[in-house]
Amino acid sequence: MPKIYAAIEDAVAKGVQPQYIAYVLIREGWPAALVNQAFEAWMLAHGRAIKKTGFKDWLKKYQRRAIPAVIVVVIISLISTGFTLLQPWPLKILADSAFGTIPAPGPLEPYTHTSTLILIVAAASVALFIGRSLFGYIQDFLLLKIGFWLNRSIKTESLNHILHLPLFHQERLAKGDYVYRQNTVTNSLSDLVLASMAAIIGSIIMIIAILAIMLSFNVSLTIFSIVLIPLLFLTMKLVGPIMGKYNQQLTELASETAAKVTESVDNAETVQAFTLEKKLLTNIDRLWWNGYVLTKKSMFWGKILSDG
Repeated sequence: MPKIYAAIEDAVAKGVQPQYIAYVLIREGWPAALVNQAFEAWMLAHGRAIKKTGFKDWLKKYQRRAIPAVIVVVIISLISTGFTLLQPWPLKILADSAFGTIPAPGPLEPYTHTSTLILIVAAASVALFIGRSLFGYIQDFLLLKIGFWLNRSIKTESLNHILHLPLFHQERLAKGDYVYRQNTVTNSLSDLVLASMAAIIGSIIMIIAILAIMLSFNVSLTIFSIVLIPLLFLTMKLVGPIMGKYNQQLTELASETAAKVTESVDNAETVQAFTLEKKLLTNIDRLWWNGYVLTKKSMFWGKILSDG
């Protein structure tokens, strides 16, 4: 061991960067296992050990980045919910007060059973449609910008981390696995903030608003609806973990598929030399079929959750 420590010190003295020391020593003929063990011990002894960030600490850092995006998503959900709740009211006023026997609400009461009320209701419907459409454009571009900002920050951090990994660490995963995680898996973090969280927040706001409106019309029906809400959470509690398990398996399977495809393309000459084309294609095709089966199961439970 003293000899390999001396070799490490000599490499450092020659200006070799820490992430390349293990690679240089292995190229010189030192056993890889011995080099990795000695290098990690040397890094630890000299205060250069790679600091491992716990998942909770990393998640807190990402949470701080995502808080402004979450606030914007909440505001967008509030405005979008407002347009959704206002949309049926012109038709209701038209049916109740223009063609029915119920007086028009508020300042519209003098126009009950008149053509003026029909004109006002029609103008309100057009205004709501135009307002909702214009807000839809603003909403899409805002969410696109927020998603790009979140993706860019996490992709930059991830790629910077990969590029600074010592070479013996980089060899622990296939190149395709790194590429898939960098290009695809990182997107799931912003999707969690924008898609999932936006949907959850929007649904909660919608439920509260609908219950408030129902209370003003029929208290007993509202109470009955409130009793049914725990059944929704119970369904999510039962189905959610199943979908999470399938989605995790799909992510791992996609990573493995990307790694095998990348390795096959990178080593095409070797594959052809040993006539391994059919074997590799069969293995990758099996992974594709497994992905299809997992996607079908995830979709089945997703339909149960949405329709149930």
